[in-house]
Amino acid sequence: MQEATTSPRPLLVFLSTVLLYFMLYVVNSELVVPDGWLEAGSVIAAVVFLGLPIFGIYFGSKLNWTPSKAAALFIGCLGFLALPFLVANFTYPTTILYGLIQIARLGWPFALGLLITGLIKDKNLLLPIAVVLATVDILAVFAPVGTVKQGLQSETIRPVFDALAIQVPDAGSSLPQAQLGPADPLFLGMFFYATHKFKMRERATFLLVLPALILYLVVVLALGHRSLFGISLGALPALVPMGIAVIVANFREFDPSKDEKLMIAVVSALCAAVLVYAAIIW
Repeated sequence: MQEATTSPRPLLVFLSTVLLYFMLYVVNSELVVPDGWLEAGSVIAAVVFLGLPIFGIYFGSKLNWTPSKAAALFIGCLGFLALPFLVANFTYPTTILYGLIQIARLGWPFALGLLITGLIKDKNLLLPIAVVLATVDILAVFAPVGTVKQGLQSETIRPVFDALAIQVPDAGSSLPQAQLGPADPLFLGMFFYATHKFKMRERATFLLVLPALILYLVVVLALGHRSLFGISLGALPALVPMGIAVIVANFREFDPSKDEKLMIAVVSALCAAVLVYAAIIW
């Protein structure tokens, strides 16, 4: 894994963002919101509790990560979340601990994303990776018997998903108005760290990803009960705008060889064919 910057500023911003996220989560859980403000408060809470993690992951990807540091973060966060499953009658009794859980839910997939990116040696590989991930996410979310639907309906898998998923709380509550799967911070960390590692347009990537994902969440919350062209707006594949943002922001940074161009074209064609076939049989 290539070392990132040692500048103190990204570290300070990263730690400040984590602390602010934790404090706002705790305060929001105890906040009393008047009925007339609940709707507006929910929108504000959604933007804050999605925007801050993206902001934190972006600056976190600029830090001096080594494989051992990323692995330690991964093991520590996942171990903390595993306590209720490993220790009989273990509970997280306070709001403060719930805030720490939220940070751990973000921390372990972010660390895994760093470890995966450490294995990528060529920035041109980000193109087929983005295409494949977007395709898999579309299939997982929209398939009538896709992994997302099956998992959420399973009595065995659902508790595990709830334990690992990032909760976007409602205004004045610790109860979630939406959930984000671990894949979202994982691939955010992966793409942000990759753009930093390969000295690409990381700032432009961040400025495209942030509003795209916030807009996605607002659509899900506001129009989740509706459908568009037969597609439910209650769940949307977040890796699609993420992948598009990475490609659009860094298009001029890619310089694939002839063989790589052929590989990208074949992968893209296969993914398109799979999606067309899936749309027909659904």
